[in-house]
Amino acid sequence: MHLDLTLTFWGTLAAVFVIVELMTTALVSIWFVVGAVAAFIAACFDTSLLLQCYIFIGVSAVAFLLTRPFVRRVHPPVTPTNSDMLVGQTGLVTTDIDPSKSIGRVKIQNLSWQAASSDGSAVPAGTTVKVDRISGVTLYVSRLDSAN
Repeated sequence: MHLDLTLTFWGTLAAVFVIVELMTTALVSIWFVVGAVAAFIAACFDTSLLLQCYIFIGVSAVAFLLTRPFVRRVHPPVTPTNSDMLVGQTGLVTTDIDPSKSIGRVKIQNLSWQAASSDGSAVPAGTTVKVDRISGVTLYVSRLDSAN
């Protein structure tokens, strides 16, 4: 009975990881499928549950390390696009950034953006600023000069 339970456990775990893998667009659980299958095979030989767990963890880790170069080729790092590319860029405040009125505009790459200061301070028009982050359609900026 104990053997049937561990075989069912590892088989079910492998199936769950396969389903998770099939539902995603990225490789997120394939390594655990390999580990669960290895633990299932170990359970077939009636090894201890502790040894099966070690096999699961070890084989999953080895599978991860061996496939990591392939995964990096298939899924290269995310390249910032569109508005994300504005982070780190400089712009010019065209309308005073006034935190009390939640107004302010910055011109960057010939486009006008709603803006707020990263530190919550007022920034007058004509000030050169750097984009720290973006939230929705608002650029959060900081002054480039040292007089923050």
